[in-house]
This record gives sequence, C-alpha cells and structure tokens, in this order.
Amino acid sequence: MNTIGWPNFRSLNQEGIVFAIAVVLFVAAAIGLPGFIDPNNLVAIVRSVSVLGILALGMAVVIIGRGID
Repeated sequence: MNTIGWPNFRSLNQEGIVFAIAVVLFVAAAIGLPGFIDPNNLVAIVRSVSVLGILALGMAVVIIGRGID
C-alpha cells in the first residue's frame, strides 16, 4: 500500500545519504561563513577537488575492469 506522507527511510541507499549530508554541510557553510559563496572561493574549491575527481574516475575504470592486466 502506497501512502503519501513520510518517506520510507529504509529505502535510502548509501549514495542518497552521502548526497544529503553533503547538501546539509554546504548549506550550513553557506549560512555560517560569510565568504563561502564568493566566486573566488568556489573556484578554489573546484580546483582542489578536481585532482581527486580525476583519480576517482581512473580508480572506477580499474574497478569496473576488474583490475589491470
């Protein structure tokens, strides 16, 4: 039986929980830190995270390909 109301928290997966926590942290930082939404700060954040993103993509290819032969 489908009812409209509270979401079923048992159906949340790990990715959804991590995304929700990231959104909450971003909103809290935007409210609590006056210079957080500054364009220069956002560019600095993207630059520092881009290296980790490239490494994560490479690791994902290795994991999907089941190792390097």
